[in-house]
This record gives sequence, structure tokens and C-alpha cells, in this order.
Amino acid sequence: MVQSSDELSYSIQSALRSLENPEHRELEKVTIGVGGKCIQSKTRKLFIEFEEREVQEDDLEKLYELAEECLEAGELVLKREMYNIKINNAGIVKNPIGLVANRLEANVHLIYVDREDIEKLTDAIAEAGLEIENLYLNAYASLKSTLIDEESTKMGVALVDIGEGATDIIISKNHKIIYAKSANLGGIHFMSDIMYLFHVSEEEAREVYSAYIKGEMTEQYISASGKRFVKEDVEKIIDARIGDIATFILSTIQESGFTGYLGQGMVLTGGVASLDRLVGKINGQTGGIVRRKKPLSIRGLEKPEYKMATVLGLFLEAIEEEMELQQKRNDEEVREEQQQDELEELLGSQEAERRSSGEAMVKIKKWISYFI
Repeated sequence: MVQSSDELSYSIQSALRSLENPEHRELEKVTIGVGGKCIQSKTRKLFIEFEEREVQEDDLEKLYELAEECLEAGELVLKREMYNIKINNAGIVKNPIGLVANRLEANVHLIYVDREDIEKLTDAIAEAGLEIENLYLNAYASLKSTLIDEESTKMGVALVDIGEGATDIIISKNHKIIYAKSANLGGIHFMSDIMYLFHVSEEEAREVYSAYIKGEMTEQYISASGKRFVKEDVEKIIDARIGDIATFILSTIQESGFTGYLGQGMVLTGGVASLDRLVGKINGQTGGIVRRKKPLSIRGLEKPEYKMATVLGLFLEAIEEEMELQQKRNDEEVREEQQQDELEELLGSQEAERRSSGEAMVKIKKWISYFI
């Protein structure tokens, strides 16, 4: 949640200044991710009917358009998915395009946000002199950077990213996103609990939390800002907040209706996943298979950390989308070249035919002249 768009805008501008490079390239566009309690989702079972023919890409788009008609004005789709696709009331098909049918049916899942809920964020970016190029779902970005190449997304898995300010949950089955929900629960709330219960400043609370999450509290006490804190007391505070997060995770999975779909259990990532006791506590409360996973390694970042899951996923999404757009442009250029070649071939054929016809007429006239 953005408390002040002015402060965020100033922070963005400061970050931009630190990113200046020798080539003096100015950043003009940014990709941003959205998470937290503003995330909403819904699924609709829809169908369209038409005269019997091959199913086309446009038919799938019509189903998406029908689903989006249920949204209120100002609601913005971040991610959409289609599954349980059927034609002619028959069994489920993976890809209906090219199949002959007169009825197309599917479950359409929309994940969206109200524009007003992200207004401070978009305003801050505009005030910093930047344009938003892409707007993505944080939870999907984290999934993409951690599990997109795994069998987990086929067998069924709940990816839980516990970050600084939010816990994002996304459920995937058969490589499809079937549910998503977020709550404003994260590392910042551990620190606020420490501030309140220990009567310390935000800076001191952050120092205590940081020392604990890094495993630096090996002794019975930890010193921070000249004060000593009992490790057991810190753990009680941490455990209480982990309990809240575990309760949210469990209730979200139950309300999704997909409890029996999680063949690969639950995967934790995000900054708070660094807590060693997190897995055991959540496993004990939810009773499921729980494991942690860091995002994949990329060139220049061979040792990624849990906290990098979302930002790496946003990077991968933006790159993938740009590659798809480039591929479409390339395909369009190839089609145009083919059409041009076909046109030139046709014109050349017509010219050759015209010349051939003209030569034949000359020969006929010459032959007739012999009899005149």
C-alpha cells in the first residue's frame, strides 16, 4: 500500500539517478507489479455458439470479452486464464483451435484490480516522469521465476510469496492459474510487532528483525542500538505473526475449493521465506507439504535470494512479452513479403500470358495474310 505518492515519487527519482550509466540512456518506461489486498479474482463458466466450422483464435477472445463484461467500470485485468475448454458439450480439450464445432465452452478466470487502488502508485510513477509500459500481477511473477519450468505447475501447487508488505498466493494446475489472493501481511508487520511490544523505534525494530532473519541471534541475547533483546521473546513475536500468515494461507486454499488439487503441496518464497522456522510452523498449522524455493539463476545473478522472486519474475515477463511482440512483427513482415512475392509472381504470369497472347495474334494475322 502506498502511503504517500510524493515520497514514492522522490524515491523513484533517487533510484533513477543512481542508475545513470556511461551511455547516458534515460529511462522512460517502467514495468510494475501489483499485489496486496487490492487483488481480486473471479471465474465464470461461459459458452458461445456459431455455425459449424473450425474454432479460431477470435472465438477464444470472445469468451474472454464475455467474462470481462462482468467487471465494473475502472477495474483492470492483470491476468486472465482459460481452462476446462470443451467443444460441442464433449470432453475437455487442451487446444480447440482448428477443431470443427458449433459450440465452445470454457471456465474463464480473471485476476483484476480497481484502478483507484493503485492510483497513488501510478501517480507517483507519472510524477517521476515515467510511463508505465507493463502492469503485472506480483504473484504470477513470483511463480514464473520459481516454478514455471517445474512439474509442480502441472501436478498442482500453491505458490506463496511472503514479502515485505504482502503475502501473495497463487494456485496453478495443469500449467493454468486457477486462483489468486493477497493480503497485507509481511515482513513489515513483524517489525511493527517488535516496535510495539519492545517499545523501540522503527530503526531498532528493523535491526532486531534483520539480525534474526539472517540467523545472527545465535546466542541467548542480541544487541541492537545498545540494547539487549532476548531471543526467545523475539521468536514468540515472530511465531505469532507466522501463525497469522499460516491462517491466511489455509483459509485461502480452503475457500478456493482446490484443496484436493495440490499434488505438489505448497512452495514458499519471498523475503520472509528466509526464516528457517517458517516452513515448520506453516507445515504444522496447514498439515500440507511445504518447501521453500529461490528464483532461478540468470546471467549476472548466479546467486538469487528468496526476496528477488517477484522482481525477477517481472523482468522475465517483460522480456517474454517483448519477444512475443517481436515475433509477431517478424511474422507480419514475412507475410507481407510472401504477399508481395505472390503479387509479383501473379503480375509476371499475367504479363507473360499477355505477351504470349500477343505473339500468337501476330502469327494468326500473318497466316491469314497469305490468303488475302
